[in-house]
Amino acid sequence: MKADEVAAAYNGESTPWKYADAGAEEVSNGTFADTSAWTLHQGTNATASISGGTLNVSNSSSSTAFTGASQVLTTTTDRIYKLTFDVNVSSGAMYLKDNTSGASTTFYTDGALTFSAGTSPTIQTTSGSVTKTYYFKAPTVNPTLLFSRSTINGNTISFTVDNASVVAVGEVAAYT
Repeated sequence: MKADEVAAAYNGESTPWKYADAGAEEVSNGTFADTSAWTLHQGTNATASISGGTLNVSNSSSSTAFTGASQVLTTTTDRIYKLTFDVNVSSGAMYLKDNTSGASTTFYTDGALTFSAGTSPTIQTTSGSVTKTYYFKAPTVNPTLLFSRSTINGNTISFTVDNASVVAVGEVAAYT
């Protein structure tokens, strides 16, 4: 650390750091610039599209099929990953999950994997765009990240997702 960083830390200021062995970005096209790398799932009376740099999902009435977008990630078994994304749920709710057949990947709200958000965390109506962060331990099979509609708040659903990112968490050792 430089002298000014030592002084700042001594005076109670936070010291910037980054993960020393953090992995590469696992999400392809997390900015939703186009439809590449994402599989769109359409439901009855529901649509999923990518336009304007966001994933857009809406559902106007009852639908039995899930609607959203998914992508298979390449991960290392038992490594911890950090998932972040911006979401705006203007009506209804959305959820995320590992959509791999037979998957039971649990998402956590902390990097120590202490506080479970369950296997399909639900995000209800937000006031504008919010950034969500979850952590998960990679299963033995590469996970399929899915953003999908949820009918927990009724059948009228509208949400957008942008800036999706998944990176392996490393050791806190490198200061910026």
